[in-house]
Amino acid sequence: MKKWTGLLISLLILILIAYYIMGFMVERTLNKNINAIHKTSVASIYLDQYQRGWFSSRANLVLEMHVPAQQVKDESGMTKNNPPVDLNIKFPLMVDHGPFIFTDSGLRFGLGYVTTKPQTRYGALISYCNNTIFKYSLPSILTKGKTGPQDYQFEWLGLTAELKISPDIEQVKGYWKAYGFNGDAANVSFKLGKVLNEFKFYYTEGLWIGQTHLSVPYFTLTAENAKVVEMDAFDLSLGSDISNKLLNYNADINLKKLSINNNTYGPGSFKLSIKNLDPSAMADINKLQWNMLENNQHPELNMLALLADLPKLLSKGSELDLSEMYLTVPDGTITGRLNIVLPQSDISDAAQIMQKAHGEGQFKAPAATVKALITASLESNSSTYQAQSNGQTQPTTTRDPVPESSTTSDPVNGTVNPEAQADAIIKNYINKGLLKVEGNYYIVDIKIENQQLFINGKLFSPEMLN
Repeated sequence: MKKWTGLLISLLILILIAYYIMGFMVERTLNKNINAIHKTSVASIYLDQYQRGWFSSRANLVLEMHVPAQQVKDESGMTKNNPPVDLNIKFPLMVDHGPFIFTDSGLRFGLGYVTTKPQTRYGALISYCNNTIFKYSLPSILTKGKTGPQDYQFEWLGLTAELKISPDIEQVKGYWKAYGFNGDAANVSFKLGKVLNEFKFYYTEGLWIGQTHLSVPYFTLTAENAKVVEMDAFDLSLGSDISNKLLNYNADINLKKLSINNNTYGPGSFKLSIKNLDPSAMADINKLQWNMLENNQHPELNMLALLADLPKLLSKGSELDLSEMYLTVPDGTITGRLNIVLPQSDISDAAQIMQKAHGEGQFKAPAATVKALITASLESNSSTYQAQSNGQTQPTTTRDPVPESSTTSDPVNGTVNPEAQADAIIKNYINKGLLKVEGNYYIVDIKIENQQLFINGKLFSPEMLN
């Protein structure tokens, strides 16, 4: 009996000591994480009045903000000085020590648990691996009502999110998941499926590197029992990495189907990568951008400093690679590819580096789709121009926004016919070699070499667009 009593007393002593030691560890982790947050002359955050106890501690999380004095002009055009603004916001914190943490939401295991004071359901758990874990959730909500004779209903299916941060904020990963959102009102209804976003980043060489992925399984919008918009399986992936001391970015977009007003688009895919950038130059550019946000008194000088880093950024043999692009449209399939490479160079002039670029590519689209896009652009430009003309105080003669060589008027009402204009523009581009006809498709072949741009085998000049 004495043996078991001794073991029990020893175990209790070890647990008591563990609580006190973990109090030190939690304080150190919190200070490391908060000190790792980037501080600026505009905003800073720190821990204050940390009072460590045996089983729990108390502290204040302080957010300080400083808005410098600014010169502004009033309605009369007079310049006046706005005084600086200083804010100091304190959030009282309660820190419960591990290894066993009793909270209002249940038993937790870790080094410590940080929450606001008074304690709320949402807080940060510091795990045994010294990671800080935030978990958040929103419940599902169903709302029903009636406005006059119209009934409406909205259903939010809930949300969960988790964020895990390593010591010194060197790695960040997590996810958020929205379980769906449905609604029905005034003969209009919509349904949004489960949306998931996952991400993982790590900090190295002054850059945040990693991957993020967003997926939307479906979305529908119905009006008067007819589907106006229907989307299936949209995926977006963005990523970056450093390989062989070179920085790379990539983007990948996929779509299974998108239907708008009975016109179906998809499947489609878009894969773009930017390779072989100088990571140290990109880190310098990021620092300059932070400085521009903090101090915008000399934007011209900041922009010049930003441009000065571009040659170094592109000096490692940078490459732009559109490896895959296709989208099925009602009239066929739009396809494209493009590859542009810059040679390795120590030249400090970005313009000279661009002159040494070489590459090739091809874009192909149905003729009917090209005409529809040009027609829509002409109609939009014409509407904008007429709206601006009608808003003038003095009457002016409405002029067509495109060159006279491609202007075609309707003989009945004298207005410009956008479809006829589009035909004229396309014919002009075909005659000049900017468009190549292949069956029911238009093709644009691109080649860059010896500081020259060739379109469909012909040397390009800006005059060809007129």
